[in-house]
Amino acid sequence: MIMGKGNRKVGHRTAYRKGFELKLYDRNVNAAKLLGANRDYIMNRIPHISKLMVSDIESVLDFAETIVVGNNSPEFKDLQSKIRPGQVIVDLVRVDDSSLDNEHIDGICW
Repeated sequence: MIMGKGNRKVGHRTAYRKGFELKLYDRNVNAAKLLGANRDYIMNRIPHISKLMVSDIESVLDFAETIVVGNNSPEFKDLQSKIRPGQVIVDLVRVDDSSLDNEHIDGICW
C-alpha cells in the first residue's frame, strides 16, 4: 500500500529496506537517553535507526509525503488537521474514528 502511493519520502521504518527516504518519530524512543540493553541493541544491531530518528512529529510532517502511524498515542489524534495537500496517512491502529471518511487516510487492519 505504501509503495502504491508513489511517494518516496515516508515516515515509517519498514520502508527503509525498500529504498524509501525515512524519518522516524516515537516519543518513547530517544537514542540519546537510551540505557543498557536497549541502547546496546540500537547502537550495535540497528545503528541506522538513530540517524533516522527525529525529536518531534512536526519534523516528520515537514519531510514525509506518506505518514505511517503505528501506535495510537494521543498526539496523533489531530494528525489529519496537520497534513498538507498531497500528504497521506496510512493508519495501522485507527487513531481517530473520524478518519473513516477522510480521503487522505488509509486504514489497515481495522
